[in-house]
Amino acid sequence: MMDDDDEEDFVNPLILKDIELIKELHGDNCIEHKLHAGINEMDILLYIDMGFLDGHTASAWGVDSSIPIVLHFHFQSASEYLDGPEPKVEVYQSSISSKEKRKFGLGTQIQKIVETFISINWRSTSNYHLKQEYEKVSSTDESKATPTNTPPSSIPDESSNSHKLLLMGFSPSSVRQALVMCGEKIERAIHLLTTGELIDEEEEEGKGLEEEVVKEKEEKP
Repeated sequence: MMDDDDEEDFVNPLILKDIELIKELHGDNCIEHKLHAGINEMDILLYIDMGFLDGHTASAWGVDSSIPIVLHFHFQSASEYLDGPEPKVEVYQSSISSKEKRKFGLGTQIQKIVETFISINWRSTSNYHLKQEYEKVSSTDESKATPTNTPPSSIPDESSNSHKLLLMGFSPSSVRQALVMCGEKIERAIHLLTTGELIDEEEEEGKGLEEEVVKEKEEKP
């Protein structure tokens, strides 16, 4: 198995940065990558937990809610990354025991959506652009060490929600606006920035209260 030092010799460092960012936002188990160094190719697998689906919805969508949906991206050049060919996309479910790929209707729709999104945006995206975005965030972090008249609260630290959103490629102005509109809640801000839709806070709070009531009833003898 290839160690981290050898991997860095073959893989574009921006891929590894993106992978670490996804792990930071969603946990270590949500993504996996496999490098084929001999042919300069790489597979990245995103795992989407479907346990939140109720039985009726899962059945209607043809989804097995006990196993995650896999978004499989095959990069034909691990060294070129965004400057290389578009990655091939495959969506399926796969049990750990059998490793058999299970196709389903919803997965086909997700695959078409992802393929269309990549096809539209890939040519306008480059390693240079992504590197510039990372450097902007890095320079902001470095400025914290330089004495200025800027209030410390206006400079995002590495653990702040604004820092995480900037690393995802959103502009500083849109990040500030989204966080203000979403009450500094990063999940709601990501939803707003990616879909343009604002989650109804009253509806969200109502669901939370309903879950608490159900939990209290279950805990009573």
